[in-house]
Amino acid sequence: MTERQRQNAERTRQRLLRQNTLKRLIWNIIIIFVVIFIVLNLVPKETDKNKEVNESLPTVTIKTESEPNNEEAATSQDDTSQLEEQSNFPEFKCSKDWSADDSYLLAKIAMAEAEDCSIKCKQYIILAVLNRVWSDDFPDTIEEVIKEEHNGVYQYSPLMKGGRWYTTEPNDECYKAARLVMEAKYDISEGALFFEDCEDEDNWHSRNLEFLYEIDGMRFYR
Repeated sequence: MTERQRQNAERTRQRLLRQNTLKRLIWNIIIIFVVIFIVLNLVPKETDKNKEVNESLPTVTIKTESEPNNEEAATSQDDTSQLEEQSNFPEFKCSKDWSADDSYLLAKIAMAEAEDCSIKCKQYIILAVLNRVWSDDFPDTIEEVIKEEHNGVYQYSPLMKGGRWYTTEPNDECYKAARLVMEAKYDISEGALFFEDCEDEDNWHSRNLEFLYEIDGMRFYR
């Protein structure tokens, strides 16, 4: 091989070496970019997944018994004030051990007579019915008192034909009123036996009975 041929071969070898080195460098750069791309896309996905898991977990509120909330404190204060107020009245002497069916009837008459009135008014409606049960001048059971009628005229107007007694059902507030009366220690009714919501205060009740008090537009008598 002549000197010239050796020189050409060396130049060719050097050129191939440079080309191979450049290819390896390019491939290394490509691999690095691919790895970076995978890492950048993988990390947010894991973060999002953890976020979804955390958002799916229920929020737990821990409340210690030594720190009652404002609503519970207000309710406790209301109960205390009501107890102090009611303690001025006599304790119940009559049995209040009535059945679930009777509770339904009491809640229903409260609903029919005073749906739009306060739960306090509903309690007084129920007490007026019970006072009749406990009186010698009226029937002896809750059902008989509510459904009592003379010559086709019912004692309670919702039981008249087409009345609310036949078209309504008691709500939770009416059942609560019946339960509160059952659990009450003091008789706050003052012996009420009658009630009416007549707009005219000069009526049969006011002329023939003793007026006791008015609650939510309902006037109670005995």
